[in-house]
Amino acid sequence: MFDGFRRRQIHANGLTFSGWETGDETGRPALLLHGFPDDPSSMVPLATRLADAGYRCYLPYMRGYGETDPDPNDD
Repeated sequence: MFDGFRRRQIHANGLTFSGWETGDETGRPALLLHGFPDDPSSMVPLATRLADAGYRCYLPYMRGYGETDPDPNDD
């Protein structure tokens, strides 16, 4: 499913977001966010096209999904 993608973690606002990255590491960034009840795999076709166009795409698991931290307030 994630062939050609790299595992990544981003730390922001006291949370750790786990996810996937693809594309040229010097390319313009594109943040692709999934909705409920999906996961980052729903963004793979779009990420592949954007990466082919020179973008660096990050596909995080949203809060409470995968290995990403849950909301600290349980919201």
